[in-house]
Amino acid sequence: MCYTVEMKNRLAVLLATLVLCGSLVMAEPVGETWPNYTGANPKIINFPSGFEAADAGGNVLVANIDNDDLMEFIVTSHSGILAFDWDGTLLWRNRLRPRFRVSASRGKNLPGSNHPAFAVIGKVGALIEESTGDLVIVNLKNGNRKKRIDVGSGAQVVMAAELRPGRRTVVVQYNQVKAAAYDIDTGRRLWRTSNLLGFDHGPVFAGDLDLDGFDETLGVYSVDKNGIPLPRPPYPGGFNPKDVDSVAFGDLNGDGLIDMVLAEQAGLNRTWAITPSTGEILWSNDTHPPENSNQCRPGRETDPDKVVIGNFIPSSPGLEVLARSACGKWPWIMSATGKTLVKPFNIMTLLPDDWEDNGNEGGIDIISPLRWFGKVDVLVFKRRHKNEDVAMVRFAGKKGPRRTKLIQANVIYPLAVDVAGDHREELVLLEKTRLRIFFHNKARRLRPRLWESDVYRHRKQTSMYYSTS
Repeated sequence: MCYTVEMKNRLAVLLATLVLCGSLVMAEPVGETWPNYTGANPKIINFPSGFEAADAGGNVLVANIDNDDLMEFIVTSHSGILAFDWDGTLLWRNRLRPRFRVSASRGKNLPGSNHPAFAVIGKVGALIEESTGDLVIVNLKNGNRKKRIDVGSGAQVVMAAELRPGRRTVVVQYNQVKAAAYDIDTGRRLWRTSNLLGFDHGPVFAGDLDLDGFDETLGVYSVDKNGIPLPRPPYPGGFNPKDVDSVAFGDLNGDGLIDMVLAEQAGLNRTWAITPSTGEILWSNDTHPPENSNQCRPGRETDPDKVVIGNFIPSSPGLEVLARSACGKWPWIMSATGKTLVKPFNIMTLLPDDWEDNGNEGGIDIISPLRWFGKVDVLVFKRRHKNEDVAMVRFAGKKGPRRTKLIQANVIYPLAVDVAGDHREELVLLEKTRLRIFFHNKARRLRPRLWESDVYRHRKQTSMYYSTS
């Protein structure tokens, strides 16, 4: 459930509304912007000596962990866990090591590449400890371990999910079909299921699909707040449910219900849009790059592989879906109704020549929508399988895509997230020894903050290599 209390903003000395919604705690300014960063752009937050971000194990996530009306940064790695205040002050560091598995396949070795493997539930955090497999609860005030809960063998990853009124609850995933829910205050198991079907290269997700104030657990086949299966979409014969690579969430058509877009690999090799709460298939699209399009191996270009949702083409009603095939060089864009708006195009013509030359798998890698212009999303691409540059690409009407910015760096992960200023997003780059935050130098007129969305709150805790939006 969601409720509000009044508090004072410590910096602006303004009344704000503290929104406690789902399993996250977020402060939402009403009628004012958040403080913006000043000085050198980007803002740089250096890690302490001896701490390094891992190439694939761990990530950065953003949450309000101290109820101060500002966002904090949590970085997870094999080196432990760091928490930074909004201004870059180190709040705490611990040596706890979450269970990282980077080569997830069909639910094995979860949570997959670049998953933070850490969940924020109010004033505490949760992780599956690598050495014991226990669910460990962390005090977010100081980073100390608060308690541990025995969740049985084989636990891989934990996520925040609001399942009971007034209770702090999580979902623990064990493999592609098995999960269980726990009350972290009592340690009591609420339910367990083997009727779930997760994704090929990453964990299930949480979100309030039917807007009843409680979260469902979302996979190719999903379950409700009590672990009871939701209606399964009537996929046709040939659909390959166990090899859905990537997933994205959003209200495609503006009907108020959360839709899910799936990238199917093998099988029918289609992009699917469904409404999980009803089991309805909205559409499927079988667009793929042309033959002989300089992909890495014959046949691999036919699957969508990675998908993201955003407002890429404002003239098109609703939101759009961008898909990128397995070899990363010819993406395409679909409308809210599944029509191909932008046919597969050679993205390499917008990027540096050396992005092409990366063995068998060059091109673009992590794809993230970035609300950089307010209502229009640009696309952030990282060089394929390299901790190097990122590029911003915008679709400019009939003129097609154009590159608007190239950031030369050693980027492990680019996170698009609203952390400062107005309603737009900033670009947070995770590098081996630091964070770099690219921000807007001037705030614009206020629109509702993105954090007001239940889906946004959940997704910014679980953004990963295969599923960023």
